[in-house]
Amino acid sequence: MSVSQSNRVHVPIILILLASGTPVSAQGDSEDRIGLPRDPQTPVIELFTSSGRADSRRPDRMLVVTADGTVAVAAGNGVARQSSARLSRDELLDLLSDLISTHRILQCRSDQLLQEAERAGRAAGLDWKFPKATTTIIRIRLSGGVHEVRCTAAELLAERFPDAESVQNFNGALLRLQNLIAVTQIGGAAEAQRLCDIANSELRVTGDRRNGVTARDIQSVRENRQGLRLVQFHLSQDDNGDSPNALISVVESQDSPAQVTITPLPRRER
Repeated sequence: MSVSQSNRVHVPIILILLASGTPVSAQGDSEDRIGLPRDPQTPVIELFTSSGRADSRRPDRMLVVTADGTVAVAAGNGVARQSSARLSRDELLDLLSDLISTHRILQCRSDQLLQEAERAGRAAGLDWKFPKATTTIIRIRLSGGVHEVRCTAAELLAERFPDAESVQNFNGALLRLQNLIAVTQIGGAAEAQRLCDIANSELRVTGDRRNGVTARDIQSVRENRQGLRLVQFHLSQDDNGDSPNALISVVESQDSPAQVTITPLPRRER
């Protein structure tokens, strides 16, 4: 992935669901079955967010990926510049395969997500309605049509209801797109690998036996006007549960070396 930068943005990861657009039939992960639009400028993947405030304007488009692999990330959340990149055709098809095959985004429907969250909430005695939370919209446009799905407080719902399959799929697709945003913001694969090396060096010092983090584990990027940058990774617990989930924060600036903080997160029930 080649990258040019004119700004970085942190996309909120709190969301819930609403309507759906024209459905697209599920397709496989090969180029022929995915069916990219012929026009290279056609938006293939779009990510929007909309505040739950009563005075909220139309949804803000935070990410767009076109059929030729161009990635554009919007400014926002205290980050002053936009970011852009270019995916190769294989990288674009791999991204679509993750969304379609792994996270089954084309099978997610807004009404289905809401019903699933309600059932899980009633069964667990937990709230599933968060009207003031941010709504996230994922839109996929392929040669067969357009599929749009909305979810409010998706990350919160996914954490609260781990057995809600459609909610987990939507949140997984969202996290995949947030990772693309973050890697674009920091400057692409080479810079992502440099930051991974810094984080993994600290993990080795602590004696952590896991394989470490990769660029896919980058969750978010924040910068301020003074040039301070915070990059956060999510490290999943190991298979036997001996090492818990952890949040790895790498903070660096032009005037000081990187500082790494590893924060254990609550263990996932097995």
